[in-house]
Amino acid sequence: MKKANHAAQKPRRRFNVADAVILLLVVAVGALLYWAFFGTGTIANLFGKGEKTVTLEYKVLVEGVKTEFSSRVKAGDVLYQETGRRSLGRVEEGIVVAPYKEEVYINAEYDENGALISDPGKKGALLFSEKPGCVNVTIPLSARATEKADGYYVDGIRISSGTELELQFRDFWGRGTVVEVVVSEDNGGTD
Repeated sequence: MKKANHAAQKPRRRFNVADAVILLLVVAVGALLYWAFFGTGTIANLFGKGEKTVTLEYKVLVEGVKTEFSSRVKAGDVLYQETGRRSLGRVEEGIVVAPYKEEVYINAEYDENGALISDPGKKGALLFSEKPGCVNVTIPLSARATEKADGYYVDGIRISSGTELELQFRDFWGRGTVVEVVVSEDNGGTD
């Protein structure tokens, strides 16, 4: 009995130039359709999916900074998000340095000898007291931002009041909170 060689009977299919051209056409058409419907193409703009670019001015409050570090942030410095090194804008003129006040609970007051001064019948009080050697720094920034349906994004990071940011300048690192956001100009274009 003879064994049949099935491999010899079927011709093998090889990848050739025509296959490569077809593959490239399919990829190009797919990329074009993605750009048109989900990117910034004409069709996306017709359906309101395009994103506008605006100039965003916002302020970041950094609380409890040691006084000697407060002068390290200067107008013209670039702010980076500490994780990922994404640029969040440029520091503008008008940096505000104010005393840092912390909440202190007072149950009763005593003099330097330990004698009771205040009324011991008080239940206690919360007071704000300046902490020596520490200040609050309010940093004004400006950046080009992308306006999306859910807010403004600078280099992929959402900027809105209350957002906490890990900050990194050339000579300063810290944590700050966005306290004010203003859209200062709209260039009317789309990205």
